[in-house]
Amino acid sequence: MFLWERFSVFAMSAKTEVISEEEFFRDEKRRKSPEVDFGAWWGLLSRNEMGKWRVSWIKDTGELYAVFKGIVIVLGIYKNREEVEERMKGWEEPRNQVLVSFFNLDGWAVDKIRRMIM
Repeated sequence: MFLWERFSVFAMSAKTEVISEEEFFRDEKRRKSPEVDFGAWWGLLSRNEMGKWRVSWIKDTGELYAVFKGIVIVLGIYKNREEVEERMKGWEEPRNQVLVSFFNLDGWAVDKIRRMIM
């Protein structure tokens, strides 16, 4: 089952999912799909705190995700490239490249990420 099959809507209102990179990419459709990259210098809590995350959108599943040190955060599901690019407007500005604020991550997600990194 793909993550997008768990969500009832295609939008940022879907619950954030935090899983291992190994589990996430176990799915062949994700591994083989073209991706659209949105940078590899994202911070979690600030630009310089808790790693440098890469953010990408997987065309075949619609998943927008961030990855760092074996951890994947599914940030949302988008039907097409136009929809994800609209959501990502302004991401190029370094001050915007903070996952918690740009994507309004829940506190539980940040806590889980901390536990996985530490």
